[in-house]
Amino acid sequence: MKLKPKHTTLTPLEWVAIIGILLLAAWLRLGYTGVIEFKRDEATLSRLALDIAQAEHWTWLGIGSSVGFPNAPLNVYLFAIPYFFSDNPLIATLFVGFLNLIGVALVWAITRRYVNQHAAWIATILFAASPWAALYSRKIWAQDLLPPFVLLTAFTGFLGFLEGKRWAQLLHLPLLAITVQIHFGALTWIPISLVLIVMGYRRWSRWFYAGIVVAALTCLPYLYGLYEADLLSISAIRESLEQPAEGASLRERHLTTTAFEHAWLIIAGRDIHALAGEAAFQQYLKTIPPVYNLFSLLPTLAFLSAFIGGYAHVYRRGNWRFGLILTLWLVVPILGFSYTWAEPQPHYMLPMLPVAFILIGILLAQFGKRTYIRRAIYLGVLMVVGLQAFVTVRLLDFLSVTYTPEAFGTPLAYQLPIRATILEAKPRRVIVVSEGNSKQFDQTPAVWDIFLNSVPNVDFLKGDQWWIQPNDQALILVAPQVSTTWTTRLIGQPMLFELRNGEGVYQLWRDTSIQWPPNLIQINKHLANGVVLESIQREGDVLWLVWRLPTPHASTFPIAFIHALNIDEQRIAQVDQPFLAEEYWHEDDKILWRVELPLADVKSLRIGQYLLNENGQYQNIEHLTPEGAYVDQWITFPVTIFD
Repeated sequence: MKLKPKHTTLTPLEWVAIIGILLLAAWLRLGYTGVIEFKRDEATLSRLALDIAQAEHWTWLGIGSSVGFPNAPLNVYLFAIPYFFSDNPLIATLFVGFLNLIGVALVWAITRRYVNQHAAWIATILFAASPWAALYSRKIWAQDLLPPFVLLTAFTGFLGFLEGKRWAQLLHLPLLAITVQIHFGALTWIPISLVLIVMGYRRWSRWFYAGIVVAALTCLPYLYGLYEADLLSISAIRESLEQPAEGASLRERHLTTTAFEHAWLIIAGRDIHALAGEAAFQQYLKTIPPVYNLFSLLPTLAFLSAFIGGYAHVYRRGNWRFGLILTLWLVVPILGFSYTWAEPQPHYMLPMLPVAFILIGILLAQFGKRTYIRRAIYLGVLMVVGLQAFVTVRLLDFLSVTYTPEAFGTPLAYQLPIRATILEAKPRRVIVVSEGNSKQFDQTPAVWDIFLNSVPNVDFLKGDQWWIQPNDQALILVAPQVSTTWTTRLIGQPMLFELRNGEGVYQLWRDTSIQWPPNLIQINKHLANGVVLESIQREGDVLWLVWRLPTPHASTFPIAFIHALNIDEQRIAQVDQPFLAEEYWHEDDKILWRVELPLADVKSLRIGQYLLNENGQYQNIEHLTPEGAYVDQWITFPVTIFD
């Protein structure tokens, strides 16, 4: 028996209602564009997408996942679409919001087609105002793409296998393959899809088999990437999955209720104060009424509908297959992550979030057959929607002005004006001084690598003990986390960009001239990598060293060291620090190194650089004469040089 859709014509009131709901959804997903965080994960995904969009590098694998296995590249390919038009992360973020706005429209289309207009109105407005549905539409995260693609997968499944639409049979499996490759959280939709397909086996057409081929083709880039990474064998997959994700402990396999708790939380729209972090969430909670317990009514209604009221409603109408799929859609993602093959995360429940509101709509529409009851239900729904929209907007307002350490990152409203100021100057080179210099592992370098994508040369310096004196024209951007030791030595005046209260200030320096330590002693000692230790000076227990850089010729990561030796040439103190990565070297740049070292009983200093090879072994960079003849493994001189 085919699923019987409703084909009633939309009334003018329905048009007004759906347009109003979509405007509400757009406000929460596409509004407040300044209150968007952009941190290392977003930057890492953006770098892969930008490289594809600008035809610089093609990737066959996505970024790492929380299950220890690399993600598919399909989410990268999707984000390459907005990055093809602009390298501004705001555009890519709005792309996510727009897709999720389509997801809201799909909730309405599915519910109205297979239930009725009243259920559709309730389901859609609740989904539009859902705090977590809105917040998970405002970042460059792969999982934020899941709701619209899950809804498309479900809709084509209903159309293709319960209604017999051949074109939908062609699209269903490719959409399922795409959705699963966007994020592993959608793996739980595979058994649901299989049930749908089996239900409609009498309606299979050649288009269904063509869909299998197309779905397989969408997986080829990922399979090729896994092949290149030698991850296709069972042992390699097992070993990869056993590795804990970054920052996580080794996983223990057991049953847990965490997935159910996460599902309850995101359906209800509770605990959004988590974005404010441990330091500020209490401050946010004081600005909103105590509504979390009221919001818990939503998951209660969703589960009641799945197992009692809503299922009985669609069953009586002859749509038992549709009702069964809705129940599975809600339950299977929870069951799938109740066993901790992956560390449960709230966003793993995103695939089932839309159906929770469809089920609520079905249940409430069933009880609202009498006009006065229906009006009471509508008023209750509008009250919840108003409160949920209020707490979401209040949170966005709060995050826009309140520093939230270890939680919501610096909003784009504070960072994009800095980016615009730099790009307006059209610099050939920008030096970003921050807490680290690795675009892969450090937050500020990863973020500004994307913000300054169009600048020809962007170098990153860990600014606690190092400083660059560029040989050419450059701008220097100093992040808030950097010690003021160096900026106090700069001669000019910076442009200041204040962040949220207590978060610090970005400094943009156009004049990069620096006050050098007085009475520098010229020594001009050459190393085998072309670096020259040009001069040195001592101020008590502080050493100042000036290195001159050559033209880079490799991608190395030298480590600089100083050994303090006593009269018996025994090492009594030592400092080792990563030198500037060679990818940031520019010929004749000066690197100033400030080192604190107890020098009371020191008779000589041993200075040099070394590399760590793949086996973890040290390889000294030899000390050479200016002509290239070998001198020693390091530079040695007595401390009497400072007398």
